[in-house]
Parts: sequence; C-alpha cells; structure tokens
Amino acid sequence: MRLCEKCGFDANRDTASFCARCGQPLGSAPLFSEDTAVPTSHVQVAQDTTRMNKHTPPPADAATWSGWDNRAPLSTGDVLQDRYRIVSLLGKGGMGAVYLVEDTALYGKQWALKELLERFTNPAERAEAIEQFRREVQILVGLRHPNLPQVVNAFEAGGRHYLVMEYIEGQTLEELLKAAPTGHLPEDQVLAWSAQLCDVLDYLHSHDPPVIFRDLKPANVMITPQGQVKLIDFGVARLFDPNKGTDTLRMGTVGYAPPEQYSGQGQTTVRSDIYALGATLYDLLSGDNPEAHPFVFTPLRRLNRQISARTARAVSKAVQLDPGDRFPS
Repeated sequence: MRLCEKCGFDANRDTASFCARCGQPLGSAPLFSEDTAVPTSHVQVAQDTTRMNKHTPPPADAATWSGWDNRAPLSTGDVLQDRYRIVSLLGKGGMGAVYLVEDTALYGKQWALKELLERFTNPAERAEAIEQFRREVQILVGLRHPNLPQVVNAFEAGGRHYLVMEYIEGQTLEELLKAAPTGHLPEDQVLAWSAQLCDVLDYLHSHDPPVIFRDLKPANVMITPQGQVKLIDFGVARLFDPNKGTDTLRMGTVGYAPPEQYSGQGQTTVRSDIYALGATLYDLLSGDNPEAHPFVFTPLRRLNRQISARTARAVSKAVQLDPGDRFPS
C-alpha cells in the first residue's frame, strides 16, 4: 500500500498514481502548497510561468517591460477594420475581453468579438498567450457543429489580436445554477443538456487527431432561449498528440480539471474531458462546487436524494481519479 504524504491515507494501491481519499499525486510534491493561493479561474502552471488569475493585479515590475498594455478597453462606438462597431462589453477575464459588435458590412448583424489583452509580465509569456490564441482560432475554424459557435473572422489591429464569432444569446449553466432557488438544477433538465454536451464532445473527440477541450465547466456552457447548448471558450483546447508523454503546460479550472491535467504524469486525453463533464454534472445536480475541494466528490445521493441511482453511478464513474476507470468516451 502507498502512503499519501498530504492526508496520511495509507490504503492506496501499490500501483495507484493518486490518493483515493484526497486526489494528491502519490510520490510527488503537493499540487498546491499551503502557502499557495488556489486560483479561482483559469490557471497556468509551469516552472517558469507566473501563476495568474483574473483577480491578480499587475506585478510591481510590470512597467519595466513595454509589453504590459495599460490601454483602456474598447469603448462603445469604436470601429475596427472599418467594419465592426463596438456595442457593449460582454465580459472580461485575465487574458481577454469579449464585446458585442455590429457588422456594418452586413447591415448591422451582431457578432461576438474576442480580444486578447496584452497584459503579460515578460516577452515569453506574451508569445505563449498569442500562440494559445492562434491555436484557438486554428481549432475553431475547422469545426462545424450545432453546439459550437461559428467563427467568421480573425485579425490583428493596433497590436491586439481579435476573433469574430457567432454571438450567442442566453445564460451560462453557472448563471442558471446561481439563480436556482433549490441551489441545484432538476435532473431531467440537466440530463437533457448533458446529452447535447456528450454529442459535441463526441464530435470533438472523433477528429483526427482528437480535439481535447480541457476546460469544461458550467461557466463555459451557454444555454440559448431555445434550450440549445453552446460550448464556449476554446482558449485552452488542444489537439491530442500520441507521441507526447505529457502536456507542456497545465491548464484548466481547479475543481473541474482532472489530476493528470496538472500533475505532469501524463497528457490530457478524451477521458480528461469526461472527468470535467462529470464534475460539471456533479455541480449542477448537487450545488456543491468542486472548486472548493478538488478531486473529492461526495456521493451525489447524499447531497440530493432526488437524484436517480443510475445518474449518481454515471457521475461517480466519470470523476474517477484514474483515467482508466472512467468512461472511454
């Protein structure tokens, strides 16, 4: 049996890679030490990369490098490419902003304009973010599925990079969950949405090479007024490379990302998205946000007795720590 140095659990199998109690990778340092703040949004973990999230202020020495962009966000009425007029700011995160724009070349048709914000601590970080943004464009332009947003244009202007895509009206699953009077969502409704999520994940995973989304969570799933699911934010998606042993960067959202996505013990696969789907369903059905306790999931029926045993078993299997114990697709 293997001992977990983090929680002291000593009944782990000799072949186990992760602690069965707390999810800590066995035989390695803790994923997050006690003096390390656990991020609440996208995280990026690498030995030479600064860990940042949307609440992180500019570092004290940021002004010493000219790559730190202190320009104000785009304003209502601004026009890019002599075509896209800014209507409003839809949202803003640590690395980007999204605007609602009108296309003056198409009689005012509305699009969502995604902007990569130039706010980096060094040239290497900037180059990495631009490559990530370009990878998102590269992946999205080759995809056609009713549960994915359509990409219509990509360009650079004023030293910033932009992506023009379908504007999706509706609410995220995160917003719907927060508004739920019971603190969780009805099982039949969640299963109807999950069927659409499974369909679009199957589409992504069926590509050659497979497209791994890597950041499935309630905040990245939109529900239109017609009840259609839209998977949004491909910022950390990647193409599966069977020749690579591990991912170069660890990206995702704490609580929804599987252990292998951060530990460096393997690269993300289709089963990594299955874990994130399970964590998302767990959150929606229980109201117990997994960000508060990564890798630890209380049996669903203890939290919500209305959940069917079949659904509870499926969610439990999806969030197994060992990828081999999850559903293959």
